[in-house]
Amino acid sequence: MTLFALACLLATTPVQALGQAKVVAGNRVAARDRALDEALKQAVDQALAYVLDADTRLRAQAALRRELLPRARSYVPTYRVLDEHEVEGGLFQVQIEAQVEVSLLRRDAVAIAGTGGGPGPRPPTPPPIAPAPPGRPRVLVGFGGPVAADATRRALETRGFLVVAAPVGETARSDLEASSLLRGAGAGIVVVAAVSSQPEGRVRGTEMMATQVRVELRALDGEGRALARGAGEARGFAPSGTEATQQALENASGPAADKLADELSARYSAPSTGSGDGGGVVVRVAGLGSLRDVEALSDQLAQLPGVQAASVRRLGGGEVWLGVRTAQTGGTLAAALRAQGLQVDAASDREVRARLARTGP
Repeated sequence: MTLFALACLLATTPVQALGQAKVVAGNRVAARDRALDEALKQAVDQALAYVLDADTRLRAQAALRRELLPRARSYVPTYRVLDEHEVEGGLFQVQIEAQVEVSLLRRDAVAIAGTGGGPGPRPPTPPPIAPAPPGRPRVLVGFGGPVAADATRRALETRGFLVVAAPVGETARSDLEASSLLRGAGAGIVVVAAVSSQPEGRVRGTEMMATQVRVELRALDGEGRALARGAGEARGFAPSGTEATQQALENASGPAADKLADELSARYSAPSTGSGDGGGVVVRVAGLGSLRDVEALSDQLAQLPGVQAASVRRLGGGEVWLGVRTAQTGGTLAAALRAQGLQVDAASDREVRARLARTGP
């Protein structure tokens, strides 16, 4: 598997990053905004490792940072704040998990690196994400609003679902309408959303407005039964109420979509108890230092007895997620991974967490 193939496989990849900014004149809100901007830049900088090889990154490092980092937000459709607080030295610190658009980042990074920083020719458009594995129904995103809908689509596609969108003007306003749209789109699951916002007014001592948003997502079958749920809450801070609401919506949509997608993935990745021709286990591995390591592990997994296929599902946060098509349980797969020299930290029927075993002191 090449670097290009890995980049094309995932629409986005999650990257954890940390940003800090000086608190000036006691203005923690302004410091938080600057720290968040720095964290987003760090996330995009780290994501370059997934779209360019090391030699290319080193050769074009100055141009890449000059051209890409100032517009880091354009490569991060959603993010969630993992932690934020004031630290020693009068600094405000923000830790985030950013969903970085690797296909868009790769396009621009290749153009810059290939011409020493100029605009350059556009590389070929990446191929579409592969269809969902057998046994996974199509999913219809049956609501509008580009932020929450896009976050839901990306989360589902990252986990191997084929997503279709409702035609313009036909978004669902009720579960009944959602079921009708589902049948018309030839899908097996429809996702509906409920979004609520609560303006909190101006933040004391600042010119910033605050808004709290809650996003609730439900995945329904053709009979209107709930198959999975996901919810997220977040606050947004911006000079206007509209901007604050938009920021809060972005922060809340990602976690809600990830929770719903994880529940659906678990439901449709359960190992088969019948003839042994399809189920699934998610293998999460930490400590892989390069794409070559990822390729090698994927090949090793695919060659294990009882495994039909192994493919990369997700990159980022120091981990690689691999989807393994097998009728075996996670416990059986964990034993095989130990034999391959990996250290297994935890194993359940549908998930194995492992890492490269230490070879030195």
